[in-house]
Amino acid sequence: MRKGLVCSLAFLLVVFSLAVGGVWAKPLPWEVTADSLVHLKEPESILAEGNVILNRPKESSPDPMIVRADWVRYDVELGVIRARGNVYVLSGQDEIAADLADLDLNSKTGTFYNSTIFMADTHMFITGDEVVKTGDFTYDLKNGT
Repeated sequence: MRKGLVCSLAFLLVVFSLAVGGVWAKPLPWEVTADSLVHLKEPESILAEGNVILNRPKESSPDPMIVRADWVRYDVELGVIRARGNVYVLSGQDEIAADLADLDLNSKTGTFYNSTIFMADTHMFITGDEVVKTGDFTYDLKNGT
């Protein structure tokens, strides 16, 4: 891990809540750590850069999930992220590696670019220039195998 301070979103949430009087009325179901975190008000979002990890722990959802990337923009209100650079997603036992991803964290759908997906239940790999996750076990492929 690079030298420097690794910030925790949980800590920032407390600071922002005290400073702006309840910007977030309820706690976020995601924990975010990165080398650098920036809070934006319009739209309510977090910019994270360097060793970014988004984690939805078992305590906040029956479906834990981890997203890692070099850079992430997390729109808090919409529950969507854009992740780029060494993107890795672990959802259940399924693993996804991509250069770029647009994800809806609420519906667990999204689009992955230049990606490889490993589905653990079927021991199947999917690769494609563009892979769209449309449901729990459904994908659309462009230039894929």
